[in-house]
Amino acid sequence: MSAALSFDLTSEELDVFLEDVNDYLQMLETGILDLERKGDPETLQSLFRAAHTLKALAGMVGHRPMAELTHALETLFDDLRQARLSSTSIVADELLATVDTLKTLRDEVINQQVSGLDITGLLQGLEQLRAGEAEKEETPTSLSQLTAAELTQ
Repeated sequence: MSAALSFDLTSEELDVFLEDVNDYLQMLETGILDLERKGDPETLQSLFRAAHTLKALAGMVGHRPMAELTHALETLFDDLRQARLSSTSIVADELLATVDTLKTLRDEVINQQVSGLDITGLLQGLEQLRAGEAEKEETPTSLSQLTAAELTQ
């Protein structure tokens, strides 16, 4: 049986929280898919803002794992914005897995039950991406990052 969680929210505050969280999770999911296709600065900026706001919302209700995971996500988006990391399908897959995990953490707020989800491995995976370990395994997926020679092959 899962342990109970308690968040200091009225039912109205919970409704607003969930509406906002759902909107930002959808923005992240859509933005990550767009990023994988085109990787433009506007998309990256939007993803960074969505992660930043989601982190603040999680912190506001006291959901530490959700805040910690969105902080790692926000940092990774900043690395992408600053061109310290390239967008690859490996990066996109890890980002989408993170969004799926955030949905499970959101459900903890809804159900007020611990899901038993351990985010440690995901946090480590995001950190490895930031360190460039996974990036060496694959070439960038954005057409804007491919050279003319690569496009004609």
